[in-house]
Amino acid sequence: MKTTLGKAALLGGCFAVFTLTGCAQVVWDRPATTQAEFSMDAARCNMFSKQAAPGGVIAYGSPRFVAAASLLSELGTAVQQQSFYQDCMQANGYIARATQ
Repeated sequence: MKTTLGKAALLGGCFAVFTLTGCAQVVWDRPATTQAEFSMDAARCNMFSKQAAPGGVIAYGSPRFVAAASLLSELGTAVQQQSFYQDCMQANGYIARATQ
């Protein structure tokens, strides 16, 4: 039985996306913060996370390999950006809580 890297990477990537996204959404809370302050902090953290983990990949090989490498690279970048965003919001005094 032959399993290609592309199929395995695609399945792994899909599993990771569903596992990481979860069902609960996060609400950021900081007492005595206006919507304008929150929006500015969130935008700043979003910009920081994209600069800290810009992503990108260079891959050579078969089309399947390049597709799998690109998919996994983008997945890794998304995870890093989300982590940097959360760290930035926490550093600004926000507390994450899950909505129900």
